[in-house]
Amino acid sequence: MTDSTLDAKLEDQTEPKSILKKDDTKKKRTRIVWDEDNLATNESEKSATMKIDEPDTPFNPAKYDDEGEENGTTSGKKLAWDKLEEALSKAKEQEEVAGEELPPTKDEVRKVDFEKHRKEHYQEFLTKKMLEDQTQQMEDISQQTKDE
Repeated sequence: MTDSTLDAKLEDQTEPKSILKKDDTKKKRTRIVWDEDNLATNESEKSATMKIDEPDTPFNPAKYDDEGEENGTTSGKKLAWDKLEEALSKAKEQEEVAGEELPPTKDEVRKVDFEKHRKEHYQEFLTKKMLEDQTQQMEDISQQTKDE
């Protein structure tokens, strides 16, 4: 290509669009125009109240006293609670008896093994210190025997 055609192509190209916003404060802002006729129609057709199709809440006023507490139902709840506690204790007893007979599962074995290794890991420092103390004592004893 020649320099003249290259210059012509560069002149033909428009400036690339900027990613920054331009300052539009110089432009006259347009005003919002409301459709007054449509607003008047909507106002005239608007209903004053809204009907809610919802069933009433079932409430038995005879069941409650003046303070809002239930009358005479605590004994029934207490009996039901006692039955639940008895059933729970029986289930725990059966689980304990059944748990003694079953061998541990793979997950339980892995968990116990992991806990054992973790304890050993955290005790390595103490083990190292204990071994260093023992070697020091052995050296002291051997030193004393050589001196005698």
